[in-house]
Amino acid sequence: MEPKSSELPLVFISASSKDYEWRNQFRDISEAEKPNFLLWDDSKIATGSNWKKAIDTAIERAVVAVILLSPNYLASDTTRAEFEVLLNRANSDGLRLFPIVVQECEWKELPVLATIQVWNMGQPILPQLRRREMARICSAISKLFPARRTPAIVPPPKQGRSAAALATGSGRRMVNEERERDATKIPPQAPTSASSKKQPKAEPEDAETHTPEKFRHEFEFTERALFILENAKHQAVKKGLRAFDSLHLFFAFGE
Repeated sequence: MEPKSSELPLVFISASSKDYEWRNQFRDISEAEKPNFLLWDDSKIATGSNWKKAIDTAIERAVVAVILLSPNYLASDTTRAEFEVLLNRANSDGLRLFPIVVQECEWKELPVLATIQVWNMGQPILPQLRRREMARICSAISKLFPARRTPAIVPPPKQGRSAAALATGSGRRMVNEERERDATKIPPQAPTSASSKKQPKAEPEDAETHTPEKFRHEFEFTERALFILENAKHQAVKKGLRAFDSLHLFFAFGE
């Protein structure tokens, strides 16, 4: 049974209780590598739980079963029985077996392993290379699963700039640029006809205009008025002198 699409693939670890050191080291190194799968072993069984039911459920969910082969594994009736369950699932549901020889042993006693590729051609892992080999095994298991793709996030259609965007400097700059473009746009002009052509503005009838001809007439009028005034003044002076002479003669004869 495949795990749910929302879950990571489950990898089941089958090991003898006497080989927990190997199991724990493999688990720690795998978790440090942040693999694209989940590891499960009997250390995850909660206290008070039905351990056999928990193991059967994990085997049902598992996609890969890592088998840590050693003399302890082959000598344990419990691990031998667990191996048979894993083998049945491999034959019926396609569970993938991943056998690893962690210690020199007669692993070929299990006839089925003669038809399955064993890690490193069945050579045991050297103690001095244990950590590096465990990291290689983790990487090899990760390659069994396709990369999980995250769904592409499609941005929503633009509905106009938000208030938060306008509050920023870039938002205000965009608004100012749009205003400047609008200000430089030439508004469309309505089509003109012969009757709607702009006529020259007529001057008001009572508006005072100043043309060269008018200035000439005003100058002539002023010059003529001055001449008349000067002549009148001269005549008045002459008349005054005549009156003075007559008065002088009157007094002279009177004496």
